[in-house]
Amino acid sequence: MKEVIDRWEVEKKTKEHFLVSFKNYEVEQEYEFRSYFGDYEQRYLDYYINKITIEFKNFPEFDYNHLVSHLWIEYKGKILGEYTLLFSFDGEIYDSNLVMF
Repeated sequence: MKEVIDRWEVEKKTKEHFLVSFKNYEVEQEYEFRSYFGDYEQRYLDYYINKITIEFKNFPEFDYNHLVSHLWIEYKGKILGEYTLLFSFDGEIYDSNLVMF
């Protein structure tokens, strides 16, 4: 499985897509963004892959299946949210989601 994760560049793509999504969140949801990050300073932001899972959904057909990378969003030492990036089983990016706690 690690070979697949490396070949699909899951960590690199997750971090790249997260940064785009995070910037969009900062601009498009300014009020909510400030409620979590206050006077945001990039130097306090940390983000890292917490886990990678495989999801088999839509039982019993199992026709909605993905490899999912879970990236934690940490700011000033506190985990504030999670970004997930879903890959189809051919390695293409299927969807993403940014959730603040």
